[in-house]
Amino acid sequence: MEKIYHTQSDWFETKIIPAIRRRTIIAVILLVFCVVAWFYYESMIPLVIGAFIVAERMFEFAHIPSTKKTFGLLSVAILETGLSFRGTGIKGSVLYPWASLSFKIQRENDKAPESITIEDKARKGSKVKLSGYEKMGELVALIESNTDKS
Repeated sequence: MEKIYHTQSDWFETKIIPAIRRRTIIAVILLVFCVVAWFYYESMIPLVIGAFIVAERMFEFAHIPSTKKTFGLLSVAILETGLSFRGTGIKGSVLYPWASLSFKIQRENDKAPESITIEDKARKGSKVKLSGYEKMGELVALIESNTDKS
């Protein structure tokens, strides 16, 4: 019964890139405030804050290729025993058994599932939010039907 769902091919361009742009715009606004504060207060504190903002933005821009690769290789497999997660940062896979799986569905305005938050009740810190996967409606239906069986 193994069925594999991958992330949408355009997920990075439609969700991640706009978020990077928003954070960059906010960073530019904060930098402007830091420069104005530096002129007004003649203190080094705004310059230090501005340097941290620039360093954070440079760090994110430097890691865009690896982030894109990571998002492109994520997958969820529906197995007889539970949900299995695979990706670049995971050696092998992580299994969330049906017997201890709890989930919550977040829906868009048109009632289509936007994301699913799942958790293995037997493990602390196991909460994962699934969004951007292909055929989210079908994935939600399979999760609902398999958790009802167990």
